[in-house]
Amino acid sequence: MLGPTDAENAVNQALVEELKRQNSFESSEESQKRVAVLNQLQKITEEFVRQVCTAKGLPEAVIKSSGGKIFTFGSYRLGVYGPGKFNHDVRGVLKMLIEERCM
Repeated sequence: MLGPTDAENAVNQALVEELKRQNSFESSEESQKRVAVLNQLQKITEEFVRQVCTAKGLPEAVIKSSGGKIFTFGSYRLGVYGPGKFNHDVRGVLKMLIEERCM
């Protein structure tokens, strides 16, 4: 398979330059804030699982091994989002422990 031609590279570069001119890319500070928010959501998810397991009286070893994970999809996962917007699809997946033992 051949790579892009010189003409295709030139058109691509022109597109990137136009998108930058229109401020379509977020700054590194905005990207860091976005990651920080997602990390905080992850911590909240894990704490929720621990609180539910604690409320159900599960052993400490089970509580420590319990957890959950958030996943992004949609525009964020595809990398097609602009500056100043945070309307991503985020889903939390909790270990089956919650459903089977805690609920």
